[in-house]
Amino acid sequence: MLNRMRSICGAGVLALFALCNGPAVAGPAVAAHADTVIESGTTKGNGTIAAIASSDKDLSTLVAALSDAGLVTTLEGRGPFTVFAPTNEAFAAIPPAILQYLLANPKTLEQVLLYHVVSGVHEIDLDLLPTPLKTVQGETLFAQLHADFGEGKISIKVNNSNVTLKPILASNGIIYVIDSVLQPQYLPAN
Repeated sequence: MLNRMRSICGAGVLALFALCNGPAVAGPAVAAHADTVIESGTTKGNGTIAAIASSDKDLSTLVAALSDAGLVTTLEGRGPFTVFAPTNEAFAAIPPAILQYLLANPKTLEQVLLYHVVSGVHEIDLDLLPTPLKTVQGETLFAQLHADFGEGKISIKVNNSNVTLKPILASNGIIYVIDSVLQPQYLPAN
């Protein structure tokens, strides 16, 4: 009964998060990692996904969350992985009560973070959109093309999050910086 109540509370918290978080809008941290108009090209990083994220000041909250959830070692491993890495601004947009809930429940935090990780290297290609991507957490993300005809720009989104257009290659995978924290639909009870 207690586990069911935790699961219902966790789902309620995530639903509240979804309502409070609203639509994703590209912030300056994402713009710092990529141009806002699609261009081909990939940045080559030095080291593993964990090492590259640790060296990027815009991803320090993600690195701290990975550490709290015990996932740093995983992202230092062989992989390969595709990681959708939320910026510090993305984590700052989470309402404080929900962030506190996630930090107080490492298993829930782990599931949220694993929802940002896909096994294998997946380069998002305009010719292949929309693209379903099965996450390590078990659910599916959807990469899709987003056209803003008023602005005359094309971008790529994963779920409702804006994706950098120049991924970072790591020795064990690829990183796409995103501007919001992705939310799985289902989280198991703690």
